[in-house]
Amino acid sequence: MADLPNKTTGASRLMRIVLVISLALNLAVAGLFVGSMASGRLSDGPAPNFDIGLGPIGRALDNDERREVRRSLLSDGSMRRLNLRGRLEQMITAIEADPYDPDVMTDLLADQLDKTTQLQRNVQNGLLQIIADMTPERRAAFAAELREDMSRNRPPPPQRDHGSGG
Repeated sequence: MADLPNKTTGASRLMRIVLVISLALNLAVAGLFVGSMASGRLSDGPAPNFDIGLGPIGRALDNDERREVRRSLLSDGSMRRLNLRGRLEQMITAIEADPYDPDVMTDLLADQLDKTTQLQRNVQNGLLQIIADMTPERRAAFAAELREDMSRNRPPPPQRDHGSGG
């Protein structure tokens, strides 16, 4: 009986792995935002690399449109609510606690995910408003820029071995 695998331990280990991966991804996303703020890329100056996870859509915006997304992000308080430094301190405290309470860490990560998701929603809403405010000509230029970006970043098709053909 002592040799039977402990299903709880396996599930617990899997949960820890999932939580660590989730934490790493959340911190990476939040780090992009904080890094942008700290480097001054969220100021009112031009910031061609600012995309907040929008990829080609962010690159297709002109400087004024990117500034508008930044302004809406800063004015709605999403960045401040992330409170990454305070959150990390809470996580360290939870990790160091003896006895360790995994529910505390789970709650901290869930809250971080909620705030990061809300930040992304706010960016998306700002982008949607910018697109809605575009003239038909600007929307056409925006779409053309997206098409150009798509073709520029498309990986080459895989090479096929067709043999000698006969």
